[in-house]
Amino acid sequence: MVEGHNRFKRTFVGFDALKEGFLGGCRPMISLDRCFLKSEVGGQLLSAVGRDGNNQMFLVYWDVVEGENEDSWRVFKMQLGLLCLM
Repeated sequence: MVEGHNRFKRTFVGFDALKEGFLGGCRPMISLDRCFLKSEVGGQLLSAVGRDGNNQMFLVYWDVVEGENEDSWRVFKMQLGLLCLM
């Protein structure tokens, strides 16, 4: 923190191995979800999750954001779409 303000805004994580695993063994559907992060910094975790052949959750991408708002979801969906096209 700098003078009472958080400097962190957001970060997006998407590994190629998870993308390949999703494309190679999961159902062609992605669910989006979010949860609160309970720490002194706070924020929320946005996630994109698929289902594998055993009906288990398969985490594909995630993003740690400053809070749930239209801008954070828009950026997450944009990054998710760009990575799916690669």
